[in-house]
Amino acid sequence: MNSPVSTGQAIRRAVVAAALVSLAWIILDWAVLTATGPLAEPSACKNETGACWPFLAAKVRLILFGRYPFAEQWRPAIAVVIAGGLIIWSMKEILRIRTSGIRGRALLSGWVIGLAVCGLLMAGGVFGLRPVPSETWDGLPLTIMLATLSSFGAFWLALVLALARRAKMPVVSALSSAYIEFIRGVPLVGFLFMVFVLLPLLLPPGWSVNSPLRALAVLTLFLAAYMAEAIRGALQLVPRGQYEAAGVVRLGYWKTMTVIVLPQALSKALPSLANIFIAAIKDTTVVFTVGMFDLLGAAESAIGDPAWGGRFFEIYAFVLVIYLIMCAGVSFYSRALERAVSTAP
Repeated sequence: MNSPVSTGQAIRRAVVAAALVSLAWIILDWAVLTATGPLAEPSACKNETGACWPFLAAKVRLILFGRYPFAEQWRPAIAVVIAGGLIIWSMKEILRIRTSGIRGRALLSGWVIGLAVCGLLMAGGVFGLRPVPSETWDGLPLTIMLATLSSFGAFWLALVLALARRAKMPVVSALSSAYIEFIRGVPLVGFLFMVFVLLPLLLPPGWSVNSPLRALAVLTLFLAAYMAEAIRGALQLVPRGQYEAAGVVRLGYWKTMTVIVLPQALSKALPSLANIFIAAIKDTTVVFTVGMFDLLGAAESAIGDPAWGGRFFEIYAFVLVIYLIMCAGVSFYSRALERAVSTAP
């Protein structure tokens, strides 16, 4: 005879399954069964209750590239492909845990060359490419640039902050603690407004810093504080005997950290760091508040076309899928990396 607990669990599972099936059917009906195909005429959408994919087809380039000149949008498209290839290559190499030596140098060289090519493509002004101001680098390229570069820079700054906060020198530890607590105590949008509104007033006349660099700096400094706390917590989990063993063989502080302590701490911090990386992807949407058009901001600008009767679900669904792919990719990769680290010799 089934116990009350098992019966209750079965009922809950049945209810959840029924809810998921109902939701899947609603999405399928809206997106496929009653939808208007992307190649149909716009007039075909007016009497339909399903998705109007011609609307998305007409706005997809605006969503992906924002205000970047229409005729030059092949350039950010190539830059996105290059950046995506570099990210996938890096993830593959890190997963193998063999990035040192020749492969590590090749990876570093690839990033330097790739970023230089992406910068030239986006900015232009050379090789016959039309100059494009950085203020119009909108949409997906801006989101990828901010999320990737801010996470990379924040990680290395976080290592310094975490080690400084655990340092035996009171002044260094206090400064690191003050920075971390200050950053964590103020919303990200507050720092963005300070940098975008107050900084131009403090700079000498004629001086300016372009918007993407300002947003990148704010995101990097902001994420570093949260990463530093994740790494500091992981450092506390490393057994004290590891430090004592390193002291016995006289490895020294830096070699102890880089060879023994940090590899163990970072493996323990992977879940927390993955959460922060995912947050970095989603935090890029905040730059819309200071006049920058990331992927979501460009989507918002595409919605305001009265010719399509105020439709918006199609665009939000498209953007949702892109963010879901990026965030789920980080999540799946972090779990794969955890397994690789746990089985590494």
